[in-house]
Amino acid sequence: MYNFNYAYQPFKYFFAGINLNILHIDKIIIPQTIFPIDIGIVKIFQLSDSKNYIHKLTLGSALYNLNNVKVDKIISEEPYTKMSDPLPVIFRLGASYNFIKNVKIKNGNLKLINFIGQIEIEKLLNSGYYTTYKAGAEITLADAFSFRAGYYDKDFNIGDNYILNQHQFTYGAGLKIPFIFLPDFARFNIKFDLSFNPQVAFEGYGRFYNVHTINLSVRWNEPINF
Repeated sequence: MYNFNYAYQPFKYFFAGINLNILHIDKIIIPQTIFPIDIGIVKIFQLSDSKNYIHKLTLGSALYNLNNVKVDKIISEEPYTKMSDPLPVIFRLGASYNFIKNVKIKNGNLKLINFIGQIEIEKLLNSGYYTTYKAGAEITLADAFSFRAGYYDKDFNIGDNYILNQHQFTYGAGLKIPFIFLPDFARFNIKFDLSFNPQVAFEGYGRFYNVHTINLSVRWNEPINF
């Protein structure tokens, strides 16, 4: 698989891009090469940008496989019958809001509050199979304590207008510990993240077991504002 990308900024805070995928399939009965194309745009609204406060709203949209590429396959040898299955054409529309409050400290600025909120709609255009709504938020205090929450709702149309639904809340937290007692060249941060992801089932079919994710990361030479 090969990807060719081109992005352009026609004016300030506005970006557009196109992506050409070249995918060669040779592990099915009919070897073939397909060329799905994706496009996307992003617009940033800088609502406020000062030393103490930053307000930023970002809107974005993307369309995947806009040329509705299909994959050929043989479903019968006798008689010879060929069928084409379209790849999904997916439309996404989202928005993100970011608020940052800085405070002056000895070694620079500290992000006292850093809030990010996001929403997204995902729609499968060449099928009535599903539509998904997503929302999430994260707040980080003193560049050390993070709290996160999210929610998504997905409808599956399995035929004859019979729709199954999946929906779930997710949540998590994080802690960043700076090791500031070391020399400047050896300073590093340790970051610990924990997330709770209940495994959803179709509405009316009960639930699966929950999944908890733990992540530990170490970053050297990251600026430490303490």
